[in-house]
Amino acid sequence: MRKTLAALPVIFGCVLPLPAAASFVDYRFGENYVVIGADSRMIDGTTMGRISDRDCKITILDDAHFFNGEGVRGFIDHPIGMAELARQVFDLHRNGSSADLLREWMVLAGKHIKDAYSKHQEDIPAIQAHGFLPLTKGFFGEVRPSGSGWSAGVISMNPDHAWDQDTALNIKRRTFTSQSDDAQLAASFFDTGPIVATESIDANAATMQRLVQFVIDNSPHSYTGGEPEVVVLEYGKPVHWYAGGDICGGK
Repeated sequence: MRKTLAALPVIFGCVLPLPAAASFVDYRFGENYVVIGADSRMIDGTTMGRISDRDCKITILDDAHFFNGEGVRGFIDHPIGMAELARQVFDLHRNGSSADLLREWMVLAGKHIKDAYSKHQEDIPAIQAHGFLPLTKGFFGEVRPSGSGWSAGVISMNPDHAWDQDTALNIKRRTFTSQSDDAQLAASFFDTGPIVATESIDANAATMQRLVQFVIDNSPHSYTGGEPEVVVLEYGKPVHWYAGGDICGGK
């Protein structure tokens, strides 16, 4: 059975020596801007589930492009993680669309994960016990003068069959959108009181910060927590951090 983009459980056992994190990430795309919100918690599979609430979930590639990863972030014996792979892809394909970037990233990430598992064959039975296990998800977004949008994909491994890849390409929405495990909880935030629809970036950023805090406060998942990270990319303007800039180094 194929997994959907929204079904990405956290991996925080020691199936492999890996830093792992499921995330809550939400997006609000406008015509020429995007507001990105995330929690700051990371659970490290290399240290028996050590929790850090100071993890930057949002990778800014330049003033108009960003990457987010959920699930497995990397492997301890592979120095390059999923965000670093995204930076490599972007450096080589700066004029590509979000779909172009995603396709290239999925090729590299798939090879990266497959190589890690080939070095840890003894862990495959534990993976089989979990059935069809999603491993990592990548999300590339871009802002343009008009038609800002995103592309996302999940790389999964079914030990009995083959590698599987789920993708959604060049999606353009103008609502608050999440692909995370807490997406339904995030949707319920809008039932908590009147929230006026607006194209004001400041207002949307403030709403995003409240939304992320709502999810942090109410999520049943131990891997969602920390504090809100909120950043805006607007075409032709510098990156603007509304929250969490100290965690992410203002990048």
